Amino acid sequence: MFLLSGISNAFEREKPQLPVISDQISKIENVTGWMKSPSSNWISRKNRIPKYMSNDYDILQDSVEYSLGIDNFQLLELREVKIEEQKYYLLLKYQRRLVL
Repeated sequence: MFLLSGISNAFEREKPQLPVISDQISKIENVTGWMKSPSSNWISRKNRIPKYMSNDYDILQDSVEYSLGIDNFQLLELREVKIEEQKYYLLLKYQRRLVL
């Protein structure tokens, strides 16, 4: 039989401090995206930057397959995040997705 003696160094675990995310500070829902076409014409679409296509295919800009541009969103939302005593800003981007 063995006898173990000594001081046990137990420590308390601290609960991690979770980030605090604020309510919505600001939002952007309607923005016009612009792109210059090969023929030097400007093309604009709501909440997206149109795809760069040759003039022969300009009519396809609003077809289902090409309706999503280079960058697309439904809503941009700004929130504040507090981690311990530091404040950060969080930009959320809600995207449109193509469903066939």
